[in-house]
Amino acid sequence: MQTRRAAISAEAFVPLLLLAIYLIWGFAYVAVRIAVRDAPPFTVAAGRALLAAATLGLAALALGRPFPRARRSQIFAAVVGLLNVSGLAGFMSLGLSLVPAGESSLVTYTQPLQVALLSVVLLHERLTSRQVVGLALGFAGVVVVLLPRLGGGSAASPLGYAALLVGAFTWALSAVLFRRGPARLLGGDRPVERVDVFWLVALQAAYGAVPLLAAGVLLEGLHVRWTGDLIWSWLFAGVGAGGVANLLWFYLLSKRSATVVAAYVFLVPAFAVAFGGVVLGEPITATLAAGGALTLGGIALVTRT
Repeated sequence: MQTRRAAISAEAFVPLLLLAIYLIWGFAYVAVRIAVRDAPPFTVAAGRALLAAATLGLAALALGRPFPRARRSQIFAAVVGLLNVSGLAGFMSLGLSLVPAGESSLVTYTQPLQVALLSVVLLHERLTSRQVVGLALGFAGVVVVLLPRLGGGSAASPLGYAALLVGAFTWALSAVLFRRGPARLLGGDRPVERVDVFWLVALQAAYGAVPLLAAGVLLEGLHVRWTGDLIWSWLFAGVGAGGVANLLWFYLLSKRSATVVAAYVFLVPAFAVAFGGVVLGEPITATLAAGGALTLGGIALVTRT
């Protein structure tokens, strides 16, 4: 009975966790778009990853979380970090330096569709016809929200769109591999220790920062123009989006299927558009409400049991 009550209590917090993710990741597009004005994209992504690693590492130490010492646990964190941090944060920053924020979020949030397909292949999760319709409806909502930004053509570089698509794919793959777990991913007969989610997110950020830092040094010379806007946007992208929101994301992934959790984040672009209107002066139209309604309908279809 107590276990059931605890499960119900934990379930009640899911909407709040999702709202936090919407707010933080939605605003992250504005923050990174501002940051890349004063620092090159891979340097921004490297600093974001290092801030996330430091924040969550210190939090894990303060809370007395068990550090994962097993070699396979470290390899697992490194694989997830290469995809979720080096891939997503790196290519997202590159894309945002070349493509407007609205279009960037639209391309990046093809991720849930990619998660659904990868989950079928790698996790053998079965998609019902209702879930397929729900995913399509959710993506249609994202398109409706952001369609005005695509109208009239775009002068953005094709390299930017390609970078965002690669980032979306690496993000999707990291979600599926995390759900698969270290035992199934790395194989072997020995039992694998349970990796604390705080340390997993901290370590994947630390490992993911290494190639980003190398790219920043070799390709960009770590050239930074220190401004107030760069500092606050870097802190938000690192501590908030890279740290806190990633922690919530992996927590939800540990509790629910990869396809369902991926469907939840369909709403993030709607928040990104709203924040873009408030902070960057981008117009907010009635399509935001219409697209949001479609997206909520899609999530309802995907998550209904």
